[in-house]
Amino acid sequence: MESRQPWLKFYPQQWRGDPQLRACSLPARALWIELIGLMHEATPQGHLLLNGAPPQDRQLATVVGVTVRELRKYRTELLTGRVASQTDEGVLYCRGMVRASAQAAANADRVRHYRARNGPGNARVMPDVRLKKHSMRDRD
Repeated sequence: MESRQPWLKFYPQQWRGDPQLRACSLPARALWIELIGLMHEATPQGHLLLNGAPPQDRQLATVVGVTVRELRKYRTELLTGRVASQTDEGVLYCRGMVRASAQAAANADRVRHYRARNGPGNARVMPDVRLKKHSMRDRD
């Protein structure tokens, strides 16, 4: 089962410094951040799916609050500007989000294998430390 964080990493410097994104119009960038929010909640993460299926233009336009015409115009701008990518099936996706999701899954697998071999926790890293109750009599 996939564990989903209720937040996503967002680096303003990376967002503002991406030349491909900066070349897009402000409405296209606004659409992209809306789509990123939707892709964060999708399974697989990073793909633009609503209820497990690619959304129709009318449905997506309603969700993000634009007209179908605006959606098509700004989506095309994101695709031609190489900000967004599209699968062979036509599903929009965010390369960075897909890459981060794959890395998180690999890290989780690595931790799971480590714990299967070595037991849970960090017992091999931290010595067994027991807290002692000190009283006034223990003082010299």
